[in-house]
Amino acid sequence: MPFFSVIIPLYNKEDFIADTIKSVLNQTFTDFEIIVVNDGSTDKSLKELQSINDDRLITIQQKNQGVSVTRNNGIKNAKGNYITLLDADDEWKPNHLELFYKTIKQFPNGALFCNAYDIKSSDNYTIKATYNIAKVNEPLIIKDYFKASLIDAIGWTSAICFNKNDFYDVGEFVPEFTSGQDLDLLIRFALRKTIVFNPTVTCCYNKTVKNSLSKKTIKKLDTLLLIVLKTKKRKTLR
Repeated sequence: MPFFSVIIPLYNKEDFIADTIKSVLNQTFTDFEIIVVNDGSTDKSLKELQSINDDRLITIQQKNQGVSVTRNNGIKNAKGNYITLLDADDEWKPNHLELFYKTIKQFPNGALFCNAYDIKSSDNYTIKATYNIAKVNEPLIIKDYFKASLIDAIGWTSAICFNKNDFYDVGEFVPEFTSGQDLDLLIRFALRKTIVFNPTVTCCYNKTVKNSLSKKTIKKLDTLLLIVLKTKKRKTLR
């Protein structure tokens, strides 16, 4: 049984998926499996995927159902106790999984583990994410996730790791959300579980691609409003 299961949802990312997977195969910590769920891609993504030969790479095919269902499907098929997520156009630094492993051993009661990340806002411009916490050099428990995330979020899809049992305890990704799925999951973890943050940057959020593919602002705002309403309901039920 692998320690980590890396879940990659794939939909029409033929220009990125090979480099994304290579960044996983280049990890210094090697006890993992990669589960790529192809969500009905219509470009050459599958061909790019099939060109990679590694026993740790598993491909699941499904009809197009959206990223929430795709991630849930990958996690359902995961053999590892710890789940890491990676978008098909993002990349990890070689120490990404190794630092997660060390942090998990250091904080065995943690449920959600977050590494720091860079933000690529243009082809020639990358900055470090900024968090609303005191400058630290070592991993720590985040006591107030919402306050700490006032500038950039503590945690982002390709920079988090969680125990599979804790994931099912807080609830799966919500299929009806067309965007903001990761935010909703982070909120649920923040309300119920212990979050651990490692200030070492181990990955890069390719915001240029996300922006080019996310033009339906009104739909995004509707989704965020739904997240807020569901969050208020959860607090009322507690």
